[in-house]
Amino acid sequence: MFQLATAAEDAGGDSGSSFLLFVIVMALISYFMFIRPQRSRTRKQKDLAGALAIGDQVRTFGGLFGVVLSIDAEVVVLGIEEGRVRVAKPAIAVRIPNAGESEE
Repeated sequence: MFQLATAAEDAGGDSGSSFLLFVIVMALISYFMFIRPQRSRTRKQKDLAGALAIGDQVRTFGGLFGVVLSIDAEVVVLGIEEGRVRVAKPAIAVRIPNAGESEE
């Protein structure tokens, strides 16, 4: 990037436009490296939370494994080995496929 800016200055270009080009390129790189992947992860997690069904085996972001017993608008009740636990829908990280299912 720095070489591009110095080459533009050597060619008689003005440093203001080369700086603007540099800022635009850095903004694009930031978008494609950070913002876009995060939006994709958020969309996948929302799709997962919306597709939960009673009886699904899941793992939370905290590492808790359980079976979905009931689903509310914002809360999921998981059956674990020693009872039940309530977790927020966004806390569900992964739906674990059953033995007969294929992973998508």
